[in-house]
Amino acid sequence: MEVVNESRVPIASLSTHSVRTPWWPVALSEQVGGKTPLGVVCNGECAVLYRDPAGQVRALEDRCRHRRAPLSLGRITANGELQCGYHGWTYDGASGMCTAIPNLSADERVPAHYAVQSYRVVECGGFVFIRKAGTDENAPLDVSPPRLDVGRRFQGSVTVGMAYDDYLAALADGPHLLMRIALVRITNYVCADPAAREGRVTMERGVVWAARRRNHRFVTDYPWTLRLACEGNGTTVSVELLTRDEAPAIVATVGIAPAARGATAVHWRGAVSASARGGGAALLRAWAGARRSPFRMLSYVDGHALARLERLYSDQWLRHWQSVTTVAAAEPVRALRKGTIDGEYSV
Repeated sequence: MEVVNESRVPIASLSTHSVRTPWWPVALSEQVGGKTPLGVVCNGECAVLYRDPAGQVRALEDRCRHRRAPLSLGRITANGELQCGYHGWTYDGASGMCTAIPNLSADERVPAHYAVQSYRVVECGGFVFIRKAGTDENAPLDVSPPRLDVGRRFQGSVTVGMAYDDYLAALADGPHLLMRIALVRITNYVCADPAAREGRVTMERGVVWAARRRNHRFVTDYPWTLRLACEGNGTTVSVELLTRDEAPAIVATVGIAPAARGATAVHWRGAVSASARGGGAALLRAWAGARRSPFRMLSYVDGHALARLERLYSDQWLRHWQSVTTVAAAEPVRALRKGTIDGEYSV
């Protein structure tokens, strides 16, 4: 009998074992427009995104059925279809069916098998999620946008040269290698071990001022706390920088999806609190007020530092994810939790 050590199963495999085809966050909402198609790579597959005249995001395979030209180099027609820029083949954004071929006569019909792969699309929390059409119809989507009063906002996107499962493991074992927060430094001291709460896996780390010279291993009272909460589907992570009073000074939602050739696409958006008290929170607001983002995910990861990380906390994430995703797989698609930044994003 084969014995599987769950603590060594890749995070990507375990976090999606009950939801075989998860919703992947592939873009920020504002990156997808109605004038120019956007090409993305998700889980090794090329896709093209655009908005139809009604504002609905459409997603198709980024490859024309005719000569394999990228549809992302084409144009959006007046009626909301996507036309290849090479020979003008036109595709319906919802079904992927080819609707027009320029050299066909008026009485000739387009063969039904002239179609490209279409994707189901959900726009949620300011992110665009896609999944192949016709697969896992009941797969849940559970996204928690930043829950915060209105404040200075930020967002961004990068592609990181790390495999998806390694990236998620590094978030648990060494978040300081993947993100930067203005004025502070994330330490390796874990204030709260990974634990499953309300369908999410959370953990907390101590954070000190970046200018602090003393060895943080002997700090008894951390001025900040970094709370990471991974959703049950394993594709979004909530990040909160908490003050001494456990009030969120910065919150962000990070969308993570495998890209191509062992790379990971990372998108994030969040805000700085307008009401958190204390001198530290005021400094962060001043930093953001100078039109500088106080939070960003890194596009480059120090490979030497990554190799020295001890795989400890990510193993605990795995064990909690196994129980969380089992429950999540049985739940229907859920709307956003109440308390978004301003309520403008919805399912």
